[in-house]
Formats: sequence, structure tokens, C-alpha cells
Amino acid sequence: MRRALAWVEGRRWATITAVLAQLVCVALLVAACDMGGNVSPAATPTNTVAAAGTSTPSAGGSIPIATASSPEPLPSATISSGIADTTTTPDKEASDLNGVLTVVPDAVSPTPVPLANVSSADQVSIYSMVVAGLLKGEKAKNIYISPYVGQGERLDAPNEGMPVPNTLDDTLQSGDKNHSFQLVEFADAVGALEDGGKVKNNGVFLTLGQITVDTVDKGTVQVRGSLYRGVANGMGNAYHFQHDSSGWTLLNVTSEWNDQQGSVATTKAILDEGVVKQRRRPEVRQPVQRPST
Repeated sequence: MRRALAWVEGRRWATITAVLAQLVCVALLVAACDMGGNVSPAATPTNTVAAAGTSTPSAGGSIPIATASSPEPLPSATISSGIADTTTTPDKEASDLNGVLTVVPDAVSPTPVPLANVSSADQVSIYSMVVAGLLKGEKAKNIYISPYVGQGERLDAPNEGMPVPNTLDDTLQSGDKNHSFQLVEFADAVGALEDGGKVKNNGVFLTLGQITVDTVDKGTVQVRGSLYRGVANGMGNAYHFQHDSSGWTLLNVTSEWNDQQGSVATTKAILDEGVVKQRRRPEVRQPVQRPST
């Protein structure tokens, strides 16, 4: 009986000891897991905007960020990742832009053509020869002349601060009885544009340019002149003059543009170029000879 009780008591303590051992093992495993998994993660970089005059620490080092006080916009945030800083700030953009602009050469202003220093009488003499050149071959009797010097590619921009000599029309009239000359502005000499913008009284409108020193031959002067009949019907020439003991002499004429349609000058230009269409002679048909029967 005693042996049986002793055996039972021994089995109970053995069981208790085994359970305690298992509990200790479980506790040790839990502690080990806690120690192995409780590793602090690397600090996550944050986008921090520092106050003016301070710097923002980062994984790649301390990068100063220039900030502006309100109401000016804040610069873009710095990304601290240990990579070279590619942050773009307004000041950096302006610096880069100025660096680019400094290498662009300044636009070269065109050198103005010097005006010829001629007297009023010489102006009348030169302009009279220009008018005579423009009217060469013209059938119009009524000649209207702009009272202002023309500017622009086609002299269609009158310079009211530079009038032509007011005695020009009288001088022209005294030397040419076949035409009627009058200084008048373009709007008063031309009809409605809807009707083709033709010059009134079947006339022509002349515009005279500045008298300038020739850029090639300093001893000569150049004057541009234009003739207008209507919309898309006109021409423009450049006249070169030289002064000697006898006065002003016309050296040559250069055609600058020509919009004439069906005019004498256009026909002459076509003839000069040899572009004349020959009329075809009617073909003479030979009688068909029938074989004799």
C-alpha cells in the first residue's frame, strides 16, 4: 500500500516538474522573440522647412534652405535622402536664368541712313526729277502728291513731321503744262476702297521719300518714290543723283516693286523680257486630192 502511494506521489511531482519546464521554455521563447523583433526602424526623413537663417538636418548632411517671410511664397521642400541636392528655389531659378540671358547678345539696332544736307531749292530740284521719272509713260493728267515724306517699304506711312517743300507743286506746274499738280493727303485723293480705291479724276497719287546719302557711293544721294493708281496697282523706284557744277544729275533708276496691272509699264516690261506671245497663223488646209476613177 505504501509503495503504491509513493509511486502516485512521484508521478504527480514529475508531471508538475514537466509542466513547469514547458512554461519556462515558452517564457524564454517569448522573451527571445521580443528581443529579436524589437529593432528600431531607421528614422524616416521628413520634409521640414526651417526658419530663415537656420538649416535642416538630414541623412545626407545639413542643407541650408532659404525661406521667405509672408506674403512671399515659400521655396520648395528639400528631400533629404543622401542624394545630391536637386532642390530648385526661386533664387536659384533667377540665377540660372540670368546666367542664360547673359550669353545672349544684344540685338543690333540698324544704323539709320544719314539724310543728305541739301537746301530747300535743291530738294525741289531733286523731287521734280523724281516726279518726272515716275510720270514717264503715264497718261493720267491729274497728279496728286503727298505733302509729307513717305516712310516704310512702300512709302505708305506719311511722316507729318517732315513735309515736302510747299513750293513743289507750283514749280512742277510752271514747268509742265500737260499735267495738273496738287499737294493733297492720300485720304482726300483716293475713293472708297470698296470700289478699288482708285485715285479721283482718273489721276495718280505720288509719294516721295527722304533724300538720303547713298550708302555705297558717298558722293551721291538716293530718293525713293512711289506711284499709286488703285488697290494692287502701283510701283516704286529708287533714284540716284549726283551733284556737279551744273547742278543735280540723274545717274540711274532702280525698280523696287511693281504691282501694276495692265499698265503701260507692265506691258513695256513684258516686251523688254521678250515674253511676247505670237499670234498663231490660221492653218491653210490643202485640198484633198481624190483618186481618179
